Amino acid sequence: VGVVSGPGGSTARIAVRDQWNSYWLTSYDPGTGQFGGWTYLAGIFTTDPAVAACADGTVYVVGRDQWGSLWSRRYVPGLGLQPWVWGMGVTQGKPAVTCGRGGMVHIAVKDNWNSLWMARVSGNQWEGWQYGGGIMSGEPKIGSASNGVVYVTLQDPWGVVWYRSYDEELQSWGAWSVTGGVLADQAPALVGGGLHVLGRDGANALWRYDAGLNAWTQLGASSAAGRLEGAPR
Repeated sequence: VGVVSGPGGSTARIAVRDQWNSYWLTSYDPGTGQFGGWTYLAGIFTTDPAVAACADGTVYVVGRDQWGSLWSRRYVPGLGLQPWVWGMGVTQGKPAVTCGRGGMVHIAVKDNWNSLWMARVSGNQWEGWQYGGGIMSGEPKIGSASNGVVYVTLQDPWGVVWYRSYDEELQSWGAWSVTGGVLADQAPALVGGGLHVLGRDGANALWRYDAGLNAWTQLGASSAAGRLEGAPR
């Protein structure tokens, strides 16, 4: 789900994958409770779509095809859907996408050797890849802070949550940092320039990690068992 806030309120752009591995896009107006019509995007994709909404109202949908290549397509207000653009091959799992500053979009994904990579997309063009390293087993999750820093969080083979920062202006990685949490799922949530991580442990209890304090806090026992997603900004 990509949520776009504007002068008239907020509109959610929702991308889904059907049982035939095709992507579809629809909209939802929380003010009226009404859904828009469905628009066919393409098939065949082997992961659920990754979606990001930028401040100018542009929505990006990123998917991985059956050969491991990434593709992106964007919806531009007033212009509609733009063509699909090929990004890279030799990837695995679901990519993660977030909008940064100046219309730049950042995409995190793992290659077939479980290493992290970051791509940049500007407008409707992929602008290259940067190696992030690591031998990680979980899916990368991504979030963009308001201070020009992008954070990628993921888990190692033992379920421990790690994160790495990426400076948008310098286009460079920071050092790997470990949170110490051993979880079943996790997702970043950015508040201003600070990183928080939402987590679900093996007993389905919810936790929150504050990177500034380097500490986890349990939010309470829960029966939550679904996929976690944090606030992208």
